[in-house]
Amino acid sequence: MAAATLMVPLLRIAPANQRTTVFAWTLVGAVAYTAKHLLIIALPQWTDAPSDASGYVAHAEALFLHWSAVPVDPDAYRLAGYSQDWAAAHGRFWAPHAQIPYTSVLGTSEWLYSALLALHLPIGPAWPAWAAGTNLLLAAMLPATSWLLAIELGADRMGAAAAAALMAIDPTTSVNASWLLKDVFTAAVAALALLAACHLLRRVSLQAMWILTLTLAVLVATRFVGFLAIACALAGLFLIGVVQHDKPRWAPLVAVGLSLVAATGIAAYPLAPDPAQVIDTLLGRFDAANTTMMAGAGERAFDPSVGEWWSRLKDNPLLAMLQAVARTLFAPYPWSILQSPLTWDSHLELYLPGSLVWLLCLPLIGIGLVHAAQRRSLRDLLCLGTVFALAIAYILMMGEWSTRQRAFMNPLFFAFFGLGLMQVKRWLSVRRPDSKAKVAYG
Repeated sequence: MAAATLMVPLLRIAPANQRTTVFAWTLVGAVAYTAKHLLIIALPQWTDAPSDASGYVAHAEALFLHWSAVPVDPDAYRLAGYSQDWAAAHGRFWAPHAQIPYTSVLGTSEWLYSALLALHLPIGPAWPAWAAGTNLLLAAMLPATSWLLAIELGADRMGAAAAAALMAIDPTTSVNASWLLKDVFTAAVAALALLAACHLLRRVSLQAMWILTLTLAVLVATRFVGFLAIACALAGLFLIGVVQHDKPRWAPLVAVGLSLVAATGIAAYPLAPDPAQVIDTLLGRFDAANTTMMAGAGERAFDPSVGEWWSRLKDNPLLAMLQAVARTLFAPYPWSILQSPLTWDSHLELYLPGSLVWLLCLPLIGIGLVHAAQRRSLRDLLCLGTVFALAIAYILMMGEWSTRQRAFMNPLFFAFFGLGLMQVKRWLSVRRPDSKAKVAYG
């Protein structure tokens, strides 16, 4: 159901002459991700699931019990928000009749993926396998989104095909899907939001406005930093339009602005039924991030990774920033196995193949980013602004943007790869002695 809900708008937003190609790449993605999933779950490292993966499962079980009118033990199901803020007023257990927002109960604003997992529980004890199947169907969409994003950025068909093929190969996305992590879901939603925004920047469409509005609202409840990055990029485009006074751009920019405002309102309702409360709700997310950054060891909001980063930044700012850039570009380092052989019991080892693919693609991704920055069309600025806003946010918060945190933007990164590949092809054709006729028409 979730895959179909996202696949339908993807086909609707794709140009009519490319829908067959989009469907074909979806089938390729389904075969590729199924094969990789079977391989990954057979590896011994798969049993070392990340703590947040088991957290999503626990929250999903808590939500299902709540929907079934069963009192929920907050300690057994990791309901940090209920234990901290609501137990004194509502009792030891989260009762079915207690009208408390899910965000307050779970202790996180990103609750929607857990709700998606909870829809699988009526299947029975085998529900995690079915939920992994849903993740695989969502991942199957991603090669098609890379294809369309590459086309939107101006890549030729060969570059777009390379982007889609890399997205089908990408090991990191398969690892995330196999562990019931939300990154695949957020990748599909974020890519769909970017495609809808690119469509609006070309031509105003009510259909694209609705898709952009709903995908941005979903991002608020699944990956707030993704929503924030795209929203900042869209707001920046609107300000550029105001400064440049370019009348032909006003219609798409107004459409994008209306979608952004509507998405914010949908995401905040019913906690924030008026504009002032909407602003307070959004600012509360920044307060939560600030609390995490400032928390000391032993406090509820303390995150060891965040604490280590801020400690390094205070002790040696220059070295800390160099490490942040290195980790963002290269981590997890594939060459680490030369110093520390595989133990076959750490889940981080499963991310090394994905890191190797990333490193091999990085030069052409960089060329694509530079070329887009030189053109500076509205679509280029949207995609560039999203990437750099995310990089700044993750580096500021955690000291790096790497591993699976970066993977939910892989459809866009591989689209830049396709653009970079096209540029390299052009440079090579210019240098060929027999390429004069091609250049004359190029």
